[in-house]
Amino acid sequence: MKDLDPGKVKDWAVDQILRGAAEALKPEPVAGAEAIPVVQGYTSARARRDELANATSTVPQPLPAFADVDSPDFRYEKFTMVGEPDLGPEVERERQRYVDEKTKPDGAIARRLAGER
Repeated sequence: MKDLDPGKVKDWAVDQILRGAAEALKPEPVAGAEAIPVVQGYTSARARRDELANATSTVPQPLPAFADVDSPDFRYEKFTMVGEPDLGPEVERERQRYVDEKTKPDGAIARRLAGER
């Protein structure tokens, strides 16, 4: 017993403790666990259905023929429901990109109309 190195014994003991802890943390398969996401989906759908049923909204009126849907007055925020994620900035970027593409037509005819040869 005199030949035992206390440092090696300590390392061996720590390794045994860590190995035991790792074994204890391994997840055990649970019967029916694959159903949990399905149940959560049904629960969230039911909550969403109840939320929409309690929402007060009206049928949007048709836009007048002179409405310019490309104008900044035609904002996404006017058409969202309360509690929805704020997509206004992203929608505004897409609207502006669409307007920029529409105002800068490309091709031979557009270049000719712009005075280019």
